[in-house]
Amino acid sequence: MFDRAGRHLTVYLSGEIDVAVAKLIGDAVVEHHHESDERVWLDMAAVTFCDSSGVGMLFRLHDAIEDDGTMFVVYDPPPIVRSVLGVADPAGRLKLRTGDRWT
Repeated sequence: MFDRAGRHLTVYLSGEIDVAVAKLIGDAVVEHHHESDERVWLDMAAVTFCDSSGVGMLFRLHDAIEDDGTMFVVYDPPPIVRSVLGVADPAGRLKLRTGDRWT
């Protein structure tokens, strides 16, 4: 589901993000993103699983969206997703936010 408030796009994801859906999600986010957006947040609170295809999609979205000068944030990833991202992104390229905390 997509929610737009001015120049802020929030994308709500749920369930499993794997090879079957990662490209579809990435394409849909790119389609809804406007170059004039200040922020794109992927709310992952309801995600139950994320494999390497999902992680790759997050990096591709990060690069495409931040190249436009838009802030890309992975918001409220559950512990299982934070664990995967901690291994896949040791340098912390992806901006993660949980509640009021940046991680």
